[in-house]
Amino acid sequence: TIAVWTPLTSTQVKVTNIAISKNNAGTIAFYWGNLAGSKVAEFIMSGSSNISPAIGIWEGTAYDRTLFAKLGGASGTDGVRVNLTGFELP
Repeated sequence: TIAVWTPLTSTQVKVTNIAISKNNAGTIAFYWGNLAGSKVAEFIMSGSSNISPAIGIWEGTAYDRTLFAKLGGASGTDGVRVNLTGFELP
C-alpha cells in the first residue's frame, strides 16, 4: 500500500490527471482515507504496460483524506510508477 497524495491540513484533494506504468502484471486500486475507505478506481494491467486514462476529475469530498494505492498480483512496488496531477482546496 502506497500513500500517493497526503493533503495539507483542512484541505480536499482534486486529482485531474493520472499516469501509471508497471513492470509486472496485476492490479492497482486507489482509495480515499485508507483501505477501508472509498475505492476510487481499480485498473487491471498486463506486464510492461502504461495507462493514462481520461479520468475527468477525482474529487475527494472529505477533508484531510490521503489518497492510497494498493497493488495486487505483484510483489512490493516492483517497478510501479504513479504520477498524479491536481490541486488542493481549503
